[in-house]
Amino acid sequence: MRKTLLSLLFLLPCLAARPAQDDFGKIRERLYEITLYHTPRPACSLEEIIAAFDPQRGLFTDLDYTNQDRALWHPGIHWRRLTELACQYRLPGSPHYRSPRLREYILKGIDYWLAHTVECVNRWWNYMGVPYEMGKVFILMRDELPEGLIASCKERMLPGVRPDAYYFHTKATGQNLLWLTTIHIYASALTDDAAGLERAYRTAAGEIVVTTGEGIQPDFSFHQHDAQSYAFGYGKQFSLSAAQIVYSASGTRYALPEEKIRILSRYLLDGQQWCTHGRLLEYTAMGREISRREEKTGALVTACRLMRKADPSRAAEYDRFIAQLETGHRSRPLTGNRYFPRIDLMVQHSPGFFFSIKGVSDRIAATESGNRENLKGYYLSKGTQFISRRGDEYEGIFPLWDWEMLPGSLNTHSGNPLPVFKWRIGTWGNTPFVYGVSDSLRGCFAFDYRMDSVTARRGWFLWEDGVACLVSGLDFETVHPVLQTLNQCYARGPVLTDGRPMPDTDARGRYRTVWHDSVTYCLPGNREALVFAGRRSGTWYDINQSMPQDTVSARLFSLALDLGRTSRDGSFHCLILPGTGPGEATPARIGRFRVLRNDRDVQAVWNRSCDQVQIVAYRPAHIALPWNGRSVRLTAPALLLVGREGRTLRITRFDPSTGRRLTETCPLNRDLAF
Repeated sequence: MRKTLLSLLFLLPCLAARPAQDDFGKIRERLYEITLYHTPRPACSLEEIIAAFDPQRGLFTDLDYTNQDRALWHPGIHWRRLTELACQYRLPGSPHYRSPRLREYILKGIDYWLAHTVECVNRWWNYMGVPYEMGKVFILMRDELPEGLIASCKERMLPGVRPDAYYFHTKATGQNLLWLTTIHIYASALTDDAAGLERAYRTAAGEIVVTTGEGIQPDFSFHQHDAQSYAFGYGKQFSLSAAQIVYSASGTRYALPEEKIRILSRYLLDGQQWCTHGRLLEYTAMGREISRREEKTGALVTACRLMRKADPSRAAEYDRFIAQLETGHRSRPLTGNRYFPRIDLMVQHSPGFFFSIKGVSDRIAATESGNRENLKGYYLSKGTQFISRRGDEYEGIFPLWDWEMLPGSLNTHSGNPLPVFKWRIGTWGNTPFVYGVSDSLRGCFAFDYRMDSVTARRGWFLWEDGVACLVSGLDFETVHPVLQTLNQCYARGPVLTDGRPMPDTDARGRYRTVWHDSVTYCLPGNREALVFAGRRSGTWYDINQSMPQDTVSARLFSLALDLGRTSRDGSFHCLILPGTGPGEATPARIGRFRVLRNDRDVQAVWNRSCDQVQIVAYRPAHIALPWNGRSVRLTAPALLLVGREGRTLRITRFDPSTGRRLTETCPLNRDLAF
């Protein structure tokens, strides 16, 4: 009996230690899987990488190891290439699977770095870029590396991990924090560091929260670098890192709480998904990444695949989103309207089109420039709109754009170089009145616009069958003409002006309609329209000096109204009717939309097809409604959707003074007052 008790006492420490050892193995297996199957491919081919490697010195001959490019640092690319070589070495079916030559190259490349370690002036590479790639190479090559190598490199992998917090410049937040915790997870799993794993997973879980700081916002948009919309820049990497962290910890004692999984699913499916269409990602949410020539959707696909395993309750939604991002099509289209007040964005998903409109209030910043990236984004986010039927209308168009004619822009067109922001300095909005109201099916968006010397009231009224764009109170006096651009996208097929084929690449006239690529633009007729459909050329280097200087070209279509050089209290409106063939925008179809008011105080439009009036009141006002002499009296600025359903009015109202959205009904035989 005594021997049995002693044996049990001897075994207890072993039994207690075993779950931790099993957890190390599970986490390493998951990290191995994530790295091997979900690492993005590099810009150059594997053959080019192998051909450039010098096995005698352990370096790539086409890289400049004294380079200090802040965005594409060559010594950092050295490690990205080692990751690709390690993936090919481990990938079953690869022609280089377990190739002795590839193994030698990887080990020589590691040795070179350890003997010639350099640092970048952009500390992101030192704290996150290189350490992350080191973790990926080490997890794939763990059983092939010299004994003690990983342990000796651990300190080099964790410069941002301090005893009191994770640091990058200051205490890290948002995606910067998730990068650092991910690296800590790799390093700890590789060295059987239970305390490191516990700290990294606990800290990462603490960042998967709804916040008004940097990170996931209450409306499931995303902020990084202050209050800047970044769902498809840092926020895209946040989805990927968080999904990898959730997946790697699942089934272990470090597993994240269900609450964190639900938050991440809501961010991906109720936030990011709604800001996409086909393979289009709402481009103003990319930040500096809009100027990078790289694949845009892969990180989201990987995040969705991993989260599908973690949250099977929404697996069908993940499947549809993955199919959309990979193929451009989905089995069940999104339909409805979403307003994202934390980033001043509204999106409309209809069976035949997608429309987005982005403003900038004094509550948020527009799109930053930095690291010599996004050099022409001065007007980006300031009334930028995107119209999409398929999702490919703008993909990769950015080096070809005239950046003074962004879709939706209202500004002078001088042809002079645009100002370049120094990070966020100068990007903050300058007006509080940028608001929207949505009833989940339709919505309107208002922008009290002030850009340089141009001021105006701008309203967008979004329905499932079209969009009305109103401008009033338009004031400016400029040296160069002011243009209202409606679109600038790839040219596809013919362009018709008032039903006739455009005779040349350029046309100018007081047209009533312009048709292109299944979209009809109904114009005021008393304004000169500028239409272009021809070849444009440019370089990615022009907008991002880390990109190549080779020339790219394609046919582009653009449409703008020339508003002249002077305006006092000017006004006009346009209709955008997607999903129309040539000649299908008949007077009857156009007549469904009736502008009730468009002045400095009120903008209001009635859509007869759904019997809804949308109203923006910038001041207290009295507005006549189109039903039985009814009216609405407002004692303060407000946005309203008023729809008639039989003898009842259904009202959705946004109150800017409180930030609250209210819904109510009232009988048709009564005037409204708020």
